[in-house]
Parts: sequence; C-alpha cells; structure tokens
Amino acid sequence: MGSLGYYAGILKDFGLPRTLKLAKNIFYVPGNKDNKFSIGYISLSNICPNNCRDCYVKKGNNILDIEIADKYIKILHDQGVRTFVFVGGEPLLYNSKNNMFNLIGKHPKDTFHICTSTTGLTKYDSIKASQYKNIVFVLSIDGLEENNDIRRGDKSFEKTINAARILRNNKNPLGVYTTINSLNYKEISSEKYIDFLISEGFKFISFHRHFSIKDAYSLCIDDDKYVLALRRLHALAKRKPIILYSGYLGDLKNPNLKNRHTTLFLSPTGELKAGRTGESCGNMNKTTLIKIIKSEKLQNIIDKDRDFSNRRDGNMEEILKQILESQT
Repeated sequence: MGSLGYYAGILKDFGLPRTLKLAKNIFYVPGNKDNKFSIGYISLSNICPNNCRDCYVKKGNNILDIEIADKYIKILHDQGVRTFVFVGGEPLLYNSKNNMFNLIGKHPKDTFHICTSTTGLTKYDSIKASQYKNIVFVLSIDGLEENNDIRRGDKSFEKTINAARILRNNKNPLGVYTTINSLNYKEISSEKYIDFLISEGFKFISFHRHFSIKDAYSLCIDDDKYVLALRRLHALAKRKPIILYSGYLGDLKNPNLKNRHTTLFLSPTGELKAGRTGESCGNMNKTTLIKIIKSEKLQNIIDKDRDFSNRRDGNMEEILKQILESQT
C-alpha cells in the first residue's frame, strides 16, 4: 500500500476518473499472483541503437509477428493475466512503435508497461499515448547524471529526463527501471535519488540486480553491497510518497518472497521463456501457446525459478532475512 502522500500525488496528476481507471496495482504490483503467470513480457524486436555498458540483451534484426503477439496477449488474458510489459529492443523505434500502439488499442482491458530508454520518443507519441488509459511508461534510469551516463552513455540522463517531462506534460503515468550495480548502489538507494525522481513525477521505481559477464569492466555487484542497497531502500519505502519495488520481494515497504511474480517472455522470434534470459520452453511459430503452457517442460522451469535459495541473484531467502533483521 502506498502512503497518503502517494495517493494524493496520483489524484493531483491524473484526477479522480483516471485514477480509478488506472488503479493502484499498475504502479507497483502488476498482474495476479494466483494464476500460473502474472505478467507477460513482450519483445517486439531486438533492434536497439544504444550501447549500454554490460547489456545482456542480444541485438539483431528480428521483428515479432504482430499476429503472434496478439494471440499471446489474448491467451494470457484468458489465463488471468492483465499486465503486459514491452521490453527491448527499444519499443519506441519506428519498427516497433506502430505494432505496439496497435496491440494496446486492441486490448483496452489490459495494462501495458512500456519499458524504454526513450530513444525514438516524440511529442506526438506522448500525445497519442495519453489518449489511451492503459499505458504506463517505465524509463530506464540507473542513478543521477554521472552514474547513469557511465552505464547508458553520454547525455543519456539529460535525454531521458527531458523525455519524462514531455510525457508528464501530457499526463502519462511514469515509473523507473533501475539496475543496482557496483558503481551506483549507494546513490540509487539514497534519499537524494528518490527525492529527485519524486520531483519529476515518477510514481514507482522497480529495482533489479545487475547481471553481466564478470570481467574487468563488469558492473556486477556482490551480495554485501546488494543487501546494503536493499536495506536502505526498505527504510526509505516506509516514508516516501513513491512505491519502491523489487522484482523478487515486491513492495520494499513490506518485502516478502511471496510477492514474487511468475513471468512469461515472448521473444522477437516467437520463442517463449519463463523469464527474459531463461531456457526456451517452446516457440509460437511451431506450436500453440496453450500446449506450451500445459507442458511438463515449462512447469519444471517454473518450479526451478521458484527456488529462492539458489538464484543468480544470490540466496534470496538469506537476503530477505538480512533486510528484515536490519530493521529490528
């Protein structure tokens, strides 16, 4: 649950009718955890002009068949999923943008998060998006200017914040996707960073641990630093009018592994995975989504994904224990 200041900000920015339409859940806990899947991720292409340091997304020239994407949304909707997330390649590029708005318009009962570096965003896109009532923009920001630009390139912070202001001027809901890495972990868990994002109209921040190949230039973060960042965010979440959210722990005001969502990821080639970088469990170009959902292979992958004691993130059960112990 958000604070009174959080809900006051929502009402001020969007008014009562749109606030009721948006509902609180789209800002920090998308989907329905009672279903087999709670969130559907969609990569419309793997094309991206950016060169973010340590990016784990494989680039290419693949573009997802819009009919496959439409079937994917319809079938997951029938399975109880109501939240879908467009992820990179960059969804606001010309090759993805029209398909994205087409899909959003065809499914007005679902909520769509557009996870973007804002490359390709125009004022026209901002105006167009504001005419839909089921879009939330989630902007990639990894700290204040210096730390963000180390990861995402020179002037990327300035570009993204300018884009956020364009989106906000048209009353588009805003969130942030922040990776916790070895350089930014203190800054992104600081009051200064959180207060800046609040001042720019952001309603939630989704925090995720940075992953990449561990080499001399890697931004990978060790457990001690990761836990420190989450402890600080846990303390801030209790008193700031913004939702601070973790992919594994949910709302960091009350972190709990039961808040973990199960995701299904659709790649530009029609490949399906339980998680963006996980093992393939089938391809919609070769078989139906229903068969994949019912397959033993996918269930085994899901069961493995729910083992919190042995994740690439570290032992999430132990991390949660350390976060909660720090507040006693």
